[in-house]
Amino acid sequence: MLEKQIHQVFLKPKAGSSASGVMAFRYRNEKSLHLYTTIDLKDDALFNSLKLKHYNTENSIHQIWSKIPFKSLHVELWLPKYKEEKLNIDFKNVKFFLFRLTHIFTQIQQFILILKKL
Repeated sequence: MLEKQIHQVFLKPKAGSSASGVMAFRYRNEKSLHLYTTIDLKDDALFNSLKLKHYNTENSIHQIWSKIPFKSLHVELWLPKYKEEKLNIDFKNVKFFLFRLTHIFTQIQQFILILKKL
C-alpha cells in the first residue's frame, strides 16, 4: 500500500452475505491506523456485532486480523465519493472486459443510475 501510495482500502470476504465481514482500512503512518467494521472479538472468537466499530490501535487491529485468513479476502480501493454541487456520487461497481470499460454503476444519493456502453 505504501509503495503505491494507497492509503485506504476495503477488505471484503470472497464469499459472504451483505456487508457482514467487510472492513474499511485507512493507513497514513504507524500512528494513524483506522479499521471500520462490524466485526467484534469476544472470547477469542470473531462475530458480527451488527454495529459499526472503529479500531485505531495496532494491537486492536491485529487482534481482528490475526483471526482472518487473508486468502479469503478481496481487496478494493476505497475511493472518496465524488461531489458535484450538493450531490454525492458513489461509484458502486466499475466493469471492464478485455481492458475496456463496459459499465459503471453509480448511486447518486438515493437514486441508482446504470450507465452502459461508455
